[in-house]
Amino acid sequence: MLRVAVLLLLSVLGNAQAMMIDKMLLVSRGGTDYYEVTNNTETPMFIATKVVELDISAKAVKETPYTAANVASWKINVNPAKFVLMPNESKIAYINTNKCADNQACKRDKDAVFAVSFVPQVYVPEGSEAQSNVGIMFGFSPNFVLPADKPDVRYTLDVQTGKSKDTLKVTNNGNTLITVIVDQCNQVTDKNADCDTYRQVYNGRTVSIELPQRYKKGYLNIKVVNGDERYNKDYVR
Repeated sequence: MLRVAVLLLLSVLGNAQAMMIDKMLLVSRGGTDYYEVTNNTETPMFIATKVVELDISAKAVKETPYTAANVASWKINVNPAKFVLMPNESKIAYINTNKCADNQACKRDKDAVFAVSFVPQVYVPEGSEAQSNVGIMFGFSPNFVLPADKPDVRYTLDVQTGKSKDTLKVTNNGNTLITVIVDQCNQVTDKNADCDTYRQVYNGRTVSIELPQRYKKGYLNIKVVNGDERYNKDYVR
């Protein structure tokens, strides 16, 4: 399972909304890539980062944690890797792309995907006493994507009707991430109706997107875009 779930960690902080992050998916566009991390509590916080490379295929996800033992093969690094956030402070954590052999960029025949974890702990300055109250501190593990050198966008879309719900089956046959946006708002009159949804589909993966409304031919608007949004196509089903 892709590591986009929130990490729950025991700590010495009573506020369950301890840390915030500005995005849960970041696709590199070859410029300056970063996450903004915010401490929205009144307690200083120490943040440690971890990186896991995810080799995604149709049948499995192979996880390779980045450690000191394999540092020579790291494709990315986080800077700073550890930092302190004072109360109500925000900091930028940059994602740097490393070089491979002969100082050349690493070749990618498909997307390189990573889980970049931000793990919080209560920061206790030297000479200070730790707080005694125990609570839950939330960490986050957003995904970072380095797109394939030559993105190949290929996919199939199949509407499937059922007794209780209708779905859109999406199979990504290409080598790069796609985002599928489903909009049925033209078939409802209630402005507050739940009528649209979206999903990211990684290369080699198949997902079924539950349609918010019952399927009506000609009322299903589908948009497919790739990670850098250079590919952008609309459909009506």
